[in-house]
Amino acid sequence: MRGAKRVLQLLVQWSNGSTELATWEDLETLKQMFPRAPAWGQAASQQGEIVSNMGTAEQQEEAQSRARPIRKPHLPTRLAGPEWALGLVTP
Repeated sequence: MRGAKRVLQLLVQWSNGSTELATWEDLETLKQMFPRAPAWGQAASQQGEIVSNMGTAEQQEEAQSRARPIRKPHLPTRLAGPEWALGLVTP
């Protein structure tokens, strides 16, 4: 935080640097310094490395439990009236 303002920071491992030399940098400052960088907030790979995080089994299970339930299919109201059952309306 800077004063009363929260500042989002990223842990940056600079090119050709080791993980021990990684530094915390302000996101907005980095965006200003590197405006042409690949889309900010998007995953990008370098030298064929894996960029996605599959998460733990608990996280995957939680995500699946939040999935939308399957709706019971039903006819639209305009197609479910008695005139359709009697064959009085042609599609």
